[in-house]
Amino acid sequence: MKSTDYDSSMSKTQVTATIHVMASSGDDKQRPEPARVQRAADSLRGLGFHVIRAGRFGVSVQGDRQRFEEELGITLAQAAGSGIVVSPRDHALTGLIDYVDILPPPSLAKE
Repeated sequence: MKSTDYDSSMSKTQVTATIHVMASSGDDKQRPEPARVQRAADSLRGLGFHVIRAGRFGVSVQGDRQRFEEELGITLAQAAGSGIVVSPRDHALTGLIDYVDILPPPSLAKE
């Protein structure tokens, strides 16, 4: 799949991603407290994301491309993959989340 194909398919479908929640210590290798994960999930839901699951290290969400770009400050056209640093517009998420892993869109074609 070419990069432009990926960009085009992302604009037409919902984007699925896992948003990493930081531990209160700031150590990215330490598991965040469950209350922090829940707070992130609640904030993301309030911003219009569909929360799929609040896990041990982050929150899996779905949303359209524009929502990711506006609310998390990332450009999905250039940011396919993992470890994409976020710059959230909502101050409740600042210091709570730090990066996102974008899942590739599903493909029915065999490669």
